[in-house]
Amino acid sequence: MIPLLCLIFISGLPGFRDICNSAPLPDSAVVVNADCITGDERFTAVSLFYSTDNQQSWTGLAMSRLGTPGYESTWYARFPLPDSGPVYYYLRAEVPAGAATLAPYNSANSWPPPLNLLALGNQDPTGDARSPEGNWLDLTGFWVGYSADRFYGLLTNNHNSWPLYSFPQPWYIYSVGFVNPEAPSDSFVFALCY
Repeated sequence: MIPLLCLIFISGLPGFRDICNSAPLPDSAVVVNADCITGDERFTAVSLFYSTDNQQSWTGLAMSRLGTPGYESTWYARFPLPDSGPVYYYLRAEVPAGAATLAPYNSANSWPPPLNLLALGNQDPTGDARSPEGNWLDLTGFWVGYSADRFYGLLTNNHNSWPLYSFPQPWYIYSVGFVNPEAPSDSFVFALCY
């Protein structure tokens, strides 16, 4: 059984469609194919992450572009199957402007979600903020996940906490938007704000 984990799409950048996997091959491997579309096709990476231990840990693989006529936007990777039990996987694509990712499924609505149930949405270098008032303004990463009825996000900074000022002190608003690519184009856009 190979359930597909999906539905988190970040930044409106690359998009995934026609994701499918093969039946187990004679060498006990599975091949995953996906069309990954972006306007300029300048991918820095397309990756597949798979788990054979019920999503406790993930192994990342670089996907390769098929590139043959009719499959110019199709990417593929293969991974080994365990002797028994389910295998989970999700995909991530990066372009110079950002990334899009599918994410692990948090079936128990664990709160706060552990990192093994979140996928990296974007990572930012430490120390790149210009003269910040504090290190909390130097954002370093964003992770996402989902369950049947919730979206989860984790925003990290170059500090061990976030300021909790009282009114009328300075306010800082952090937000990340995401959409469901399978929804109609006039549907909702979601955002996480802090």
